[in-house]
Amino acid sequence: MLPNLRHLASPTVAAVLLCSGRQIMVERAVRCYRAQTYEPRSLLVFDNGNPQITLAWQADEIHVDGRAFAGGSIGALRNAANTLCSGVDILAHFDSDDWSHPLRLAEQVAFLQSSGKRCVGYRRALFRDTRPTPPEAWEYTAMAELAGYSIDASRCYWREFWQCRPMVDATFADFAWWAKSPEAFAAETPSELRMVCGIHGDNMSGAYRPDTMSKPEWRRAPEFDLLCASAHGGMIPSYASTQVSGARPDRQVREGFRSAPSRSAQAGEACSD
Repeated sequence: MLPNLRHLASPTVAAVLLCSGRQIMVERAVRCYRAQTYEPRSLLVFDNGNPQITLAWQADEIHVDGRAFAGGSIGALRNAANTLCSGVDILAHFDSDDWSHPLRLAEQVAFLQSSGKRCVGYRRALFRDTRPTPPEAWEYTAMAELAGYSIDASRCYWREFWQCRPMVDATFADFAWWAKSPEAFAAETPSELRMVCGIHGDNMSGAYRPDTMSKPEWRRAPEFDLLCASAHGGMIPSYASTQVSGARPDRQVREGFRSAPSRSAQAGEACSD
């Protein structure tokens, strides 16, 4: 069976950043990574753009030229990038067009361990659509009947789980991956803002975009227009009193990790439930 890693002390996390150009967005995402409070962590930048992103990378940041990779779907890209993250316990999506709160990785690692699930993420987040002028804020909340389903950009999961169940090479890889084993997923609704995801160009399928849907998952949120602009502008405000609509203040910040068996003792276990 899959190894039980929920009591692993201080698991190592790789934040996986996919990008194709968009230097300014990548710079913002890297700043978000560097502001994260969780340790130990590293950053993998999988860059299939031309020209490549140029930054003064720090010791825990790896920039990979992904232009030779032939895959095109988001599932194929995530699989290719994840393959390069050897020697870590946890993988976290950290896309170039999203803003993440400094506590995001610390809280998600704690939730991953306390939940006993294989993958965790957020049911609700804000999205900033930069196509209109001025840009618009939208609030997305996953449907309640999709138990455990979370926003793809927010997912954080055990690497062993991904190795046993790689993502589907498809445009809707996020939904297909969840649908293969929904019991392995857990999603939470943060009472305070933890992510602002970006909508721009062709980065989202038309079936997902709020302006092409009339479904309850999406809500136009003009009260968050300025907040989203601040986050995407690199100005990280205080969220002490900022709650997304409908969120219940029942989210517990989980701190600390329990003592763990040695990782070597868990080696060699087969991929099955």
